[in-house]
Amino acid sequence: MDDYHWMISTVVAPEKRENSGEPVVNVLVHKARADIIALSPESTLETEEPLVLEALVRIGGAFWRHCESNYTGR
Repeated sequence: MDDYHWMISTVVAPEKRENSGEPVVNVLVHKARADIIALSPESTLETEEPLVLEALVRIGGAFWRHCESNYTGR
């Protein structure tokens, strides 16, 4: 996000989507107070249902394309 914050997108469990209707929730975390961040050791993006996958690509797509073109030589 910027020098002081991360934006984290988390998939909302299907049974909890009834309240908000959103498949993904975004959280802003201040880098000086990020107590814990757990990351999966493997990519699980392909296993998400289409609604979730679409939302995640909308959120992260521009960043992923930036990384691919600037850091992986694509």
